[in-house]
Amino acid sequence: MATPQRRRPPPSLPDHLLELILARLPPEDPSCLLRASLVCKGWRNLIYASTFFLHLLDLGRAPQMLGFLHDSDFVSRLEYVRTSPLSFSFLLPDRDCWYLLGYRHGRALFHSTGTDDNLSLLLWVPFTGQRTEVAVPAAFNTERTYATVICAADGCHHRACHEGPFSIVLVFTDPEEEDVDRRYFTSACVYSSETRTWGKVVSASGVCLICDTPAVLVGKSLLYFLSNCGRIVEYDLARHSLAWIKPPYHDPNAALYKRMILVQVGDAGLGVVLVQPDPDTHGFSDGSDCLCIWSRKSNQGGHAEWVQLGVIYLEDSISHVVSTTSADITAFLIGFAEGANTVFLSTREDDAIFTVELQSKQARKVSQCTWNIDRLAPVLTSYTSASTLQAPQGEHRSLTAFSSSDDEEEEWDEDQGRLLFGNGLDAIERGRFVAAVDYLRNALELRVARYGELSPECASTYYQYGRALLKRAQKAASIVPKSPLYEKTVEGTTSGSDTGNSENSDSKEGQNSNRKYQEDRNGGGDKDDIKAACNAIDSDLDLASYMLEVARGIVEESKVNTVEIFRILSALTEVFTEKRKR
Repeated sequence: MATPQRRRPPPSLPDHLLELILARLPPEDPSCLLRASLVCKGWRNLIYASTFFLHLLDLGRAPQMLGFLHDSDFVSRLEYVRTSPLSFSFLLPDRDCWYLLGYRHGRALFHSTGTDDNLSLLLWVPFTGQRTEVAVPAAFNTERTYATVICAADGCHHRACHEGPFSIVLVFTDPEEEDVDRRYFTSACVYSSETRTWGKVVSASGVCLICDTPAVLVGKSLLYFLSNCGRIVEYDLARHSLAWIKPPYHDPNAALYKRMILVQVGDAGLGVVLVQPDPDTHGFSDGSDCLCIWSRKSNQGGHAEWVQLGVIYLEDSISHVVSTTSADITAFLIGFAEGANTVFLSTREDDAIFTVELQSKQARKVSQCTWNIDRLAPVLTSYTSASTLQAPQGEHRSLTAFSSSDDEEEEWDEDQGRLLFGNGLDAIERGRFVAAVDYLRNALELRVARYGELSPECASTYYQYGRALLKRAQKAASIVPKSPLYEKTVEGTTSGSDTGNSENSDSKEGQNSNRKYQEDRNGGGDKDDIKAACNAIDSDLDLASYMLEVARGIVEESKVNTVEIFRILSALTEVFTEKRKR
């Protein structure tokens, strides 16, 4: 019997073809690259080569965060933390000589740590190790100086553009001469790598110092900087002008205590993320913080105004990755990844750094850190405006159609209406009544605009909106201590009968919070705040009654759904009961 011949192994693929194949692994699962690098030494060498990195950029993938740089003034420490399987080793600048300012378009920017007049900026490209030092004129060495870098190449998509021309925008503040009110001149100047000179200085008067929080680039020519009092400085590269912008929420300490950060919204919009108490507690109860996302948009009159896009509840988002057993989460914002829609934060309860993706609300712990972080700069593979934030999923406050076709626009509105309606019901079930009111109000606006104010298609939305308002009022009433002007309850009435339709968790929270703040009130609480909260409760109950009456009229006119009529009447009874308590 003839011996079978051994088959020859198939010829190996050329390296350039193998690179193209590996570069097309699913981008939503970066661990695929890590597993591929473990197959053999040849694959590992290909994945970690600089040419493979360029293949990823050529494919136009959304920006992927490789890691982040962070430093601390307290311990004089600079570190790079990896967050992706695309691991690179960088030889970092000496922290004793340079401190971190930020990162953009493949370049990190540092400021010299000297105290003399010979200050300078260092431009460092992590992937090549290239370093460029730029001298800072002595006139710019003021009480507070901050700088940021941008790519200066025309028509650049910011994929591997770290070897092209760049500009550095320097912003500095200096007190006005002989000003007893301590007002400041805020000035800006641009350095060009092509001419190797600093341009003309432009100034504007203000009352705040520039923070060392990284600036945000919106579009191609608008840079935004945060001041220590929370006001925002806008620098227009095209017009070479400065302007001050008021924040959406006035808190003079928000920026100073890392409770506010600038972000990108949409293709060409400025956004702000604020750390605020859970709105469901109405400020009268301890609890975990939440992230409130705001966008600055132009209204019909052409004037810019702040619009809230949504709320991310940290109790839901990061509680599973926080190692502490504390029920409350107090957050501090320490960075934002441009193009990746991700904020970095630390918490008082856990010595760690977390990321929260604003679109998906997903959170992860990326580093353990036991010292205070003063500056943080994410390092990204590439940048494309297509991935900038639109709004957290399901929390659209400003709805814009993507097509000019009337049929497609109506279909899109109906899809958004269903999405908002579903999110509203889910928020009610989870006890997030503030968010539920926002969802259902927007859903009602869309459906009324499409079907008509008294259309049967709007009945369920009227009912659920009224129900959400009722729930919000009930929860607020259980938390807010009663003002003497509103104490009309009969002595001896039990809380169990009053709040029988509220969720158990809300009742427990309300009882604990009411007990705590009743003690504070006896010691001299803020009666104006209490009165305002009571007025808000009455307003919610009145609006809930109106919405439920509209729903009742629509359903009774149709004469088809007796179960729905019973639910509406039950909700109206609850509203009447709550009003009698007040």
